[in-house]
Amino acid sequence: MTRAFPWILVVAVVAAGANALRGPFVYDDLIEIVANPVVHDLSRLDALVAYNPQRALLLVSFALNWAVGGLETVGYHAVNVAIHALNAVLAWRLFALVLSPWRARLAAAAWALHPATTEAVTYISGRSDALVTSFVLLALRAWIVDARAPSPRARAVAYGAMFLGLLTKETAVAILPLCLAAELFLVAGGRVRLLDARRYVPVVLVVGAAAFLRVVYFGWPVPEVPRTLSAHVFTQAEVWARYLQLWLLPWGQSILHPVPAAATRLGGMCLLGWVAALGWAWRQRGLPAFFAATWAMPLLISSAFVLKETMAEHRAYAAGLAIVGLVVSRLPERRWAWAIPAVLAALTVARNAEWRSESALWGSAVARWPGSAEA
Repeated sequence: MTRAFPWILVVAVVAAGANALRGPFVYDDLIEIVANPVVHDLSRLDALVAYNPQRALLLVSFALNWAVGGLETVGYHAVNVAIHALNAVLAWRLFALVLSPWRARLAAAAWALHPATTEAVTYISGRSDALVTSFVLLALRAWIVDARAPSPRARAVAYGAMFLGLLTKETAVAILPLCLAAELFLVAGGRVRLLDARRYVPVVLVVGAAAFLRVVYFGWPVPEVPRTLSAHVFTQAEVWARYLQLWLLPWGQSILHPVPAAATRLGGMCLLGWVAALGWAWRQRGLPAFFAATWAMPLLISSAFVLKETMAEHRAYAAGLAIVGLVVSRLPERRWAWAIPAVLAALTVARNAEWRSESALWGSAVARWPGSAEA
């Protein structure tokens, strides 16, 4: 079963995503791909890098798609599905380090077929989160392997994946604290003194250099919309709760989620709840603490930027690994549990159908949020 499982997983992911292959360019695709001249000329790599050096690898992937198919979207969607299938296998290999073989297979299948992943897969511009997650998963697994038994090869893979991740999306800086959390809670038993600080020097230098270059090229991050710090913290706490709901109750996906732009009582309650939950996980150490870090770190990085869209489902793509992993770690090893990924796959197919056109996509947003003027 172990040898066959990754192939079964890939086939399941491709089957679940097949009905989205003909979807058109939508939303930011029209800006970042269709109307972006830097991805229309693969020979001008200097222009790609200058446009956004911290997403150079992502832009190269779009440029390759454009060189092969131009405005034909099938190739873009096929690449996205392939990246997600790769991530499904990488997630299984990571789960196999921390869960039983049966639970590792179930967790990988449930995450890969979950409808909350569709925005990072079916939405062409969502590739940024799917592709950077590939490098996060590669780095994290290699780091754990090297921490348990020193392996120059695993360490080289980890460093290489970190570097490539930083060329894909800014959220790759989460790799550093994730590796730290993995070593601390899964290898060192929560004892800081057992960490090998020397392993982190190259990572800190590379991440620091990436942050420095971002400031040089773009200056300090500027809020896309005016929002006070307190309002931003409260709204993001509420957004995290909505992400959690979408992963635990896989229904209600939408390209738009209207979230209050000001601090609310609900946001304050959510913030207290997250502080309590993360504090509990820290005290538990081990697997709960590791999954808590896997949930929080990617979201903390994306939440640090004040963006026009307060919430976007693709930002919780990697974080969902933690929720699925934690839930599956508590399930009994029974055959009926395999109904979970089957149901999730059916929901994913249904969600993908809504991406068949812009009118269907935004029509579903209006149906879910009839009071939203923006939808």
